[in-house]
Amino acid sequence: MPAAPRRRIEPIDDPALDAYRLPDGRPMELFGIVAHSPAALADLRSATARALHATELPPRLRELLILRVLHLYGAVAEWQVHVELFADAVGLSPSDLAAVRGETAAPAGVEGALRELADALSARGIVSDELWGRLHDELGPRGAVEAAFVGAQYVKVALMTNVFQVEPPFPPA
Repeated sequence: MPAAPRRRIEPIDDPALDAYRLPDGRPMELFGIVAHSPAALADLRSATARALHATELPPRLRELLILRVLHLYGAVAEWQVHVELFADAVGLSPSDLAAVRGETAAPAGVEGALRELADALSARGIVSDELWGRLHDELGPRGAVEAAFVGAQYVKVALMTNVFQVEPPFPPA
């Protein structure tokens, strides 16, 4: 007997989600779906806002880390949102995005360490002592903790994007 089709949860379009709209005014589907649970929405809103705006991680580095996590999880919808809303603003080029996808050699320095952090978080969540030392040396204690926080938050976002089968908001590039 074939499996029953998945019951789709339709997103809520509510004025409380006005901060979570795409440039064309559409609400971000993930937030609209999660809005069915006030507790889940409160967590998503607050942790995501902190990850994006309350850390000292430079925006370019933050987005490289986030995009690598999203790529590794195949969270296409959230990848598109971050490329659309943040990539240009933080100076990411098409070659940077190709590197995030692993189409070119891994970058050196702090960008390479953040790529390895995303890989570790996306695998088993175990960060080697050597990698942690590099993150600590490159970013300092606060930066290393904040990088782990941002990466872990976007593992959660990627998982939810996939669990809820969030549709990509834009046509494939």
